[in-house]
Amino acid sequence: YLAVASRYDNSTVYLGRIDYQLTPKNLASVRYTQQQDDSSSPFVHRFSPVLPGSNGFGDVGNSMGHNVGISVTSVVTPSLVNTFRFGYNGLHAIVESQNIDSDFIQKLGYTRYGNTQNYGIPYISIPGLGGLGDSDTLQPNIRRNNGFELRNDVSWTRGRFTHDVGADYWLYHLAGVTDTFSNGQFQFGSDTGFGQNATGSGFSDFLLDRPRVSLIQLGVGYGYFRYKYFGTYYAGQFRATPHLTVNFGLRWEFSTSPTPINGTVMSVLDMAAGAIVLGSQSGQMPSLSDPLTQYFINNFGTTFKTNRQLGLPASINPTHYLNLAPRFGFTWDALGDSRLVVRS
Repeated sequence: YLAVASRYDNSTVYLGRIDYQLTPKNLASVRYTQQQDDSSSPFVHRFSPVLPGSNGFGDVGNSMGHNVGISVTSVVTPSLVNTFRFGYNGLHAIVESQNIDSDFIQKLGYTRYGNTQNYGIPYISIPGLGGLGDSDTLQPNIRRNNGFELRNDVSWTRGRFTHDVGADYWLYHLAGVTDTFSNGQFQFGSDTGFGQNATGSGFSDFLLDRPRVSLIQLGVGYGYFRYKYFGTYYAGQFRATPHLTVNFGLRWEFSTSPTPINGTVMSVLDMAAGAIVLGSQSGQMPSLSDPLTQYFINNFGTTFKTNRQLGLPASINPTHYLNLAPRFGFTWDALGDSRLVVRS
Protein backbone atom coordinates (compact mmCIF):
# COMPACT_ATOMS: atom_id res chain seq x y z
CA TYR A 1 0.00 0.00 0.00
CA LEU A 2 0.98 3.63 -0.32
CA ALA A 3 0.36 5.82 2.71
CA VAL A 4 -0.01 9.54 2.10
CA ALA A 5 -0.41 12.08 4.86
CA SER A 6 0.19 15.77 5.35
CA ARG A 7 2.03 17.40 8.21
CA TYR A 8 1.64 20.85 9.61
CA ASP A 9 3.86 23.33 11.40
CA ASN A 10 2.16 26.42 12.74
CA SER A 11 3.92 29.17 14.63
CA THR A 12 2.40 32.28 16.20
CA VAL A 13 4.62 35.02 17.60
CA TYR A 14 3.63 38.13 19.56
CA LEU A 15 6.11 40.93 20.24
CA GLY A 16 5.67 43.95 22.45
CA ARG A 17 7.85 46.77 23.76
CA ILE A 18 7.22 49.73 26.04
CA ASP A 19 9.73 52.50 26.82
CA TYR A 20 8.86 54.96 29.56
CA GLN A 21 10.85 57.95 30.81
CA LEU A 22 10.41 57.68 34.58
CA THR A 23 12.35 60.86 35.27
CA PRO A 24 14.69 62.98 33.17
CA LYS A 25 17.52 60.68 34.31
CA ASN A 26 15.76 57.30 34.45
CA LEU A 27 14.47 55.30 31.46
CA ALA A 28 12.51 52.05 31.88
CA SER A 29 11.98 49.49 29.11
CA VAL A 30 9.78 46.39 29.03
CA ARG A 31 9.93 43.79 26.27
CA TYR A 32 7.74 40.73 25.89
CA THR A 33 7.81 37.87 23.39
CA GLN A 34 5.44 34.93 23.17
CA GLN A 35 5.74 32.09 20.69
CA GLN A 36 3.40 29.16 20.25
CA ASP A 37 4.27 26.25 17.96
CA ASP A 38 1.97 23.42 16.90
CA SER A 39 3.17 20.59 14.67
CA SER A 40 2.47 17.06 13.53
CA SER A 41 4.70 14.26 12.23
CA PRO A 42 2.51 11.59 10.59
CA PHE A 43 5.46 9.23 10.01
CA VAL A 44 7.95 8.70 12.82
CA HIS A 45 11.07 6.66 12.02
CA ARG A 46 12.63 6.46 15.46
CA PHE A 47 13.66 2.85 16.17
CA SER A 48 11.66 1.74 13.12
CA PRO A 49 12.81 -0.57 10.26
CA VAL A 50 13.99 0.68 6.90
CA LEU A 51 10.43 0.96 5.63
CA PRO A 52 8.39 3.77 7.21
CA GLY A 53 5.41 2.97 9.38
CA SER A 54 1.91 3.39 8.10
CA ASN A 55 -0.18 6.51 8.55
CA GLY A 56 -2.06 6.97 11.80
CA PHE A 57 0.84 6.40 14.22
CA GLY A 58 2.48 9.81 14.20
CA ASP A 59 3.29 12.44 16.79
CA VAL A 60 1.78 15.79 17.60
CA GLY A 61 3.59 18.51 19.47
CA ASN A 62 2.89 21.91 20.90
CA SER A 63 4.98 24.37 22.84
CA MET A 64 4.51 27.77 24.42
CA GLY A 65 7.40 30.05 25.21
CA HIS A 66 7.50 33.38 27.04
CA ASN A 67 10.34 35.90 27.29
CA VAL A 68 10.17 38.99 29.47
CA GLY A 69 12.87 41.62 29.77
CA ILE A 70 12.79 44.67 32.06
CA SER A 71 15.56 47.24 32.25
CA VAL A 72 16.07 50.55 34.03
CA THR A 73 18.88 52.85 32.93
CA SER A 74 19.80 55.63 35.35
CA VAL A 75 22.11 58.53 34.54
CA VAL A 76 23.40 59.29 38.05
CA THR A 77 25.83 61.93 36.78
CA PRO A 78 27.07 62.73 33.27
CA SER A 79 30.00 60.36 33.91
CA LEU A 80 28.20 57.64 35.92
CA VAL A 81 25.52 55.38 34.39
CA ASN A 82 23.79 52.37 36.00
CA THR A 83 21.74 49.75 34.12
CA PHE A 84 19.62 47.15 35.90
CA ARG A 85 18.06 44.24 34.01
CA PHE A 86 15.61 41.48 34.88
CA GLY A 87 14.81 38.61 32.53
CA TYR A 88 12.44 35.66 32.53
CA ASN A 89 12.26 32.74 30.11
CA GLY A 90 9.57 30.07 30.31
CA LEU A 91 8.89 27.03 28.13
CA HIS A 92 6.17 24.40 28.22
CA ALA A 93 6.56 21.82 25.46
CA ILE A 94 4.84 18.50 24.82
CA VAL A 95 5.47 15.79 22.21
CA GLU A 96 3.05 12.86 22.26
CA SER A 97 1.52 10.22 20.03
CA GLN A 98 -1.72 10.98 18.25
CA ASN A 99 -3.01 7.75 19.81
CA ILE A 100 -2.00 8.54 23.37
CA ASP A 101 -5.61 8.45 24.63
CA SER A 102 -6.85 5.56 22.48
CA ASP A 103 -6.93 2.94 25.32
CA PHE A 104 -6.00 0.38 22.65
CA ILE A 105 -4.76 -2.33 25.03
CA GLN A 106 -7.71 -1.97 27.38
CA LYS A 107 -10.17 -2.22 24.49
CA LEU A 108 -8.62 -5.58 23.59
CA GLY A 109 -9.44 -6.79 27.08
CA TYR A 110 -5.90 -6.69 28.49
CA THR A 111 -4.80 -4.96 31.66
CA ARG A 112 -2.00 -2.47 31.28
CA TYR A 113 0.87 -3.13 33.67
CA GLY A 114 2.34 -0.33 35.76
CA ASN A 115 1.71 3.40 35.89
CA THR A 116 1.73 5.32 32.64
CA GLN A 117 0.66 8.51 30.93
CA ASN A 118 0.58 6.81 27.54
CA TYR A 119 -2.46 4.77 26.49
CA GLY A 120 -1.44 4.35 22.89
CA ILE A 121 -0.62 1.38 20.66
CA PRO A 122 2.34 -1.04 21.07
CA TYR A 123 4.92 -0.93 18.29
CA ILE A 124 5.60 -4.02 16.17
CA SER A 125 8.65 -4.19 13.89
CA ILE A 126 9.05 -6.88 11.20
CA PRO A 127 12.01 -6.64 8.76
CA GLY A 128 10.85 -5.92 5.21
CA LEU A 129 7.44 -4.66 6.33
CA GLY A 130 6.25 -1.28 7.49
CA GLY A 131 6.13 -0.78 11.21
CA LEU A 132 2.79 -1.05 12.95
CA GLY A 133 1.93 0.95 16.04
CA ASP A 134 3.35 4.04 17.71
CA SER A 135 6.95 3.87 16.54
CA ASP A 136 8.08 6.87 18.59
CA THR A 137 8.73 5.00 21.79
CA LEU A 138 10.29 8.05 23.48
CA GLN A 139 6.99 9.81 24.06
CA PRO A 140 5.27 11.46 25.73
CA ASN A 141 8.00 13.96 26.42
CA ILE A 142 6.96 16.94 28.54
CA ARG A 143 9.20 19.86 29.49
CA ARG A 144 8.46 22.76 31.82
CA ASN A 145 11.42 25.10 32.16
CA ASN A 146 11.64 28.44 33.94
CA GLY A 147 14.67 30.71 33.98
CA PHE A 148 15.30 33.97 35.81
CA GLU A 149 18.14 36.44 35.38
CA LEU A 150 19.26 39.49 37.35
CA ARG A 151 22.01 41.75 36.04
CA ASN A 152 23.46 45.12 36.96
CA ASP A 153 26.15 47.13 35.15
CA VAL A 154 27.83 50.37 36.19
CA SER A 155 29.95 52.54 33.90
CA TRP A 156 32.03 55.39 35.34
CA THR A 157 34.28 57.72 33.39
CA ARG A 158 36.84 59.81 35.27
CA GLY A 159 39.55 61.67 33.41
CA ARG A 160 41.35 59.29 31.06
CA PHE A 161 39.93 56.20 32.82
CA THR A 162 36.67 54.37 32.17
CA HIS A 163 35.59 51.74 34.70
CA ASP A 164 32.91 49.12 34.00
CA VAL A 165 31.71 46.88 36.82
CA GLY A 166 28.85 44.38 36.74
CA ALA A 167 27.35 41.15 38.01
CA ASP A 168 25.01 38.56 36.51
CA TYR A 169 22.91 35.89 38.27
CA TRP A 170 20.83 33.12 36.66
CA LEU A 171 18.47 30.63 38.27
CA TYR A 172 16.93 27.85 36.17
CA HIS A 173 14.35 25.24 37.10
CA LEU A 174 14.00 22.32 34.68
CA ALA A 175 11.13 19.84 34.95
CA GLY A 176 10.46 16.92 32.65
CA VAL A 177 8.27 13.86 32.28
CA THR A 178 9.16 10.91 30.06
CA ASP A 179 7.21 7.71 29.60
CA THR A 180 9.44 5.86 27.13
CA PHE A 181 8.61 2.32 25.95
CA SER A 182 5.44 2.42 28.09
CA ASN A 183 3.30 0.86 25.34
CA GLY A 184 5.76 -1.94 24.68
CA GLN A 185 7.91 -2.60 21.63
CA PHE A 186 8.21 -5.96 19.86
CA GLN A 187 10.86 -6.70 17.23
CA PHE A 188 10.65 -9.87 15.15
CA GLY A 189 13.30 -11.55 13.00
CA SER A 190 16.84 -10.40 12.12
CA ASP A 191 19.71 -11.84 14.12
CA THR A 192 21.59 -8.52 14.32
CA GLY A 193 22.01 -6.87 17.67
CA PHE A 194 20.83 -8.63 20.81
CA GLY A 195 18.13 -11.28 21.07
CA GLN A 196 17.64 -14.41 18.97
CA ASN A 197 15.96 -15.14 15.68
CA ALA A 198 13.52 -18.07 16.11
CA THR A 199 12.74 -19.31 12.56
CA GLY A 200 14.86 -17.22 10.21
CA SER A 201 11.81 -15.29 9.02
CA GLY A 202 10.57 -12.21 10.78
CA PHE A 203 6.99 -12.75 9.61
CA SER A 204 7.08 -16.39 10.73
CA ASP A 205 8.34 -15.32 14.14
CA PHE A 206 5.45 -12.84 14.27
CA LEU A 207 2.87 -15.54 13.48
CA LEU A 208 4.42 -17.78 16.16
CA ASP A 209 4.50 -14.90 18.68
CA ARG A 210 8.28 -15.22 19.07
CA PRO A 211 9.65 -11.65 19.25
CA ARG A 212 13.42 -11.23 19.14
CA VAL A 213 13.22 -8.27 21.53
CA SER A 214 10.45 -7.12 23.85
CA LEU A 215 10.75 -3.85 25.72
CA ILE A 216 8.52 -2.05 28.17
CA GLN A 217 9.19 0.57 30.80
CA LEU A 218 7.53 0.27 34.18
CA GLY A 219 6.61 3.58 35.73
CA VAL A 220 6.78 7.18 34.62
CA GLY A 221 10.07 9.07 34.70
CA TYR A 222 9.89 12.42 36.46
CA GLY A 223 12.85 14.75 36.68
CA TYR A 224 13.24 18.06 38.46
CA PHE A 225 16.54 19.93 38.33
CA ARG A 226 17.91 23.32 39.28
CA TYR A 227 21.10 25.07 38.34
CA LYS A 228 22.60 28.46 39.09
CA TYR A 229 25.12 30.77 37.50
CA PHE A 230 26.89 33.80 38.90
CA GLY A 231 29.46 36.04 37.28
CA THR A 232 31.04 39.39 38.06
CA TYR A 233 33.57 41.47 36.19
CA TYR A 234 35.67 44.59 36.12
CA ALA A 235 36.78 46.13 32.82
CA GLY A 236 39.00 49.20 32.68
CA GLN A 237 40.10 51.42 29.84
CA PHE A 238 42.97 53.91 30.02
CA ARG A 239 43.61 56.45 27.25
CA ALA A 240 47.37 56.73 27.70
CA THR A 241 47.84 59.04 24.71
CA PRO A 242 45.56 60.33 21.97
CA HIS A 243 46.73 57.37 19.87
CA LEU A 244 47.08 54.60 22.49
CA THR A 245 44.32 53.03 24.61
CA VAL A 246 44.99 50.22 27.09
CA ASN A 247 42.28 47.75 28.13
CA PHE A 248 42.44 45.54 31.20
CA GLY A 249 40.08 43.65 33.47
CA LEU A 250 39.13 40.49 35.33
CA ARG A 251 36.07 38.23 35.28
CA TRP A 252 35.08 35.63 37.88
CA GLU A 253 32.21 33.21 37.35
CA PHE A 254 30.87 29.82 38.35
CA SER A 255 27.88 27.65 37.50
CA THR A 256 26.50 24.62 39.26
CA SER A 257 25.74 21.40 37.45
CA PRO A 258 22.03 20.53 37.18
CA THR A 259 21.05 19.47 40.69
CA PRO A 260 18.18 17.05 41.32
CA ILE A 261 15.42 18.44 43.55
CA ASN A 262 11.96 17.42 44.75
CA GLY A 263 12.93 13.78 45.26
CA THR A 264 14.57 13.31 41.87
CA VAL A 265 17.40 10.76 41.77
CA MET A 266 20.01 10.94 39.01
CA SER A 267 22.57 8.29 38.11
CA VAL A 268 26.07 8.50 36.66
CA LEU A 269 28.52 5.69 35.89
CA ASP A 270 31.70 6.54 37.82
CA MET A 271 34.57 4.42 36.48
CA ALA A 272 36.94 5.59 39.22
CA ALA A 273 34.52 4.54 41.95
CA GLY A 274 33.61 1.35 40.09
CA ALA A 275 29.93 1.98 40.70
CA ILE A 276 26.80 3.68 39.49
CA VAL A 277 26.50 6.81 41.61
CA LEU A 278 22.99 7.88 42.63
CA GLY A 279 22.66 11.59 43.34
CA SER A 280 19.84 13.19 45.32
CA GLN A 281 19.27 15.97 47.83
CA SER A 282 18.83 13.50 50.67
CA GLY A 283 21.89 11.44 49.73
CA GLN A 284 20.02 8.32 50.81
CA MET A 285 20.11 5.02 48.94
CA PRO A 286 16.77 4.46 47.17
CA SER A 287 15.12 1.07 46.99
CA LEU A 288 16.95 -1.35 44.69
CA SER A 289 14.38 -4.13 44.98
CA ASP A 290 12.92 -3.92 41.48
CA PRO A 291 13.55 -7.03 39.33
CA LEU A 292 15.68 -5.31 36.69
CA THR A 293 18.07 -3.76 39.22
CA GLN A 294 18.34 -7.07 41.07
CA TYR A 295 19.12 -8.84 37.79
CA PHE A 296 22.13 -6.59 37.17
CA ILE A 297 23.30 -6.88 40.78
CA ASN A 298 23.07 -10.68 40.85
CA ASN A 299 24.37 -11.41 37.34
CA PHE A 300 26.92 -8.67 36.73
CA GLY A 301 27.90 -7.59 40.22
CA THR A 302 26.68 -4.04 39.60
CA THR A 303 27.45 -1.76 42.54
CA PHE A 304 25.50 1.32 43.56
CA LYS A 305 26.72 4.14 45.77
CA THR A 306 25.17 7.44 46.83
CA ASN A 307 26.65 10.88 46.43
CA ARG A 308 26.83 11.14 50.23
CA GLN A 309 28.94 7.99 50.48
CA LEU A 310 31.47 9.49 48.06
CA GLY A 311 31.36 12.97 49.59
CA LEU A 312 29.79 14.50 46.47
CA PRO A 313 26.99 17.04 46.08
CA ALA A 314 23.57 16.00 44.79
CA SER A 315 24.64 16.98 41.26
CA ILE A 316 27.53 14.44 41.61
CA ASN A 317 29.75 16.93 39.76
CA PRO A 318 31.39 19.38 42.22
CA THR A 319 31.17 23.10 41.45
CA HIS A 320 34.48 24.82 40.65
CA TYR A 321 34.73 28.33 42.06
CA LEU A 322 38.13 29.40 40.73
CA ASN A 323 37.11 30.33 37.21
CA LEU A 324 39.09 33.55 36.73
CA ALA A 325 39.52 35.18 33.33
CA PRO A 326 41.96 38.13 33.21
CA ARG A 327 42.14 40.32 30.12
CA PHE A 328 44.65 42.77 28.73
CA GLY A 329 44.83 44.51 25.39
CA PHE A 330 45.54 47.77 23.64
CA THR A 331 44.57 49.79 20.61
CA TRP A 332 47.30 51.82 18.89
CA ASP A 333 46.82 54.27 16.06
CA ALA A 334 50.30 53.81 14.59
CA LEU A 335 50.18 56.70 12.07
CA GLY A 336 47.89 58.98 14.00
CA ASP A 337 45.37 59.27 11.16
CA SER A 338 43.40 55.99 11.67
CA ARG A 339 44.84 54.46 8.49
CA LEU A 340 46.88 51.87 10.43
CA VAL A 341 45.44 50.63 13.73
CA VAL A 342 47.01 47.81 15.75
CA ARG A 343 44.81 45.94 18.21
CA SER A 344 45.69 43.26 20.72
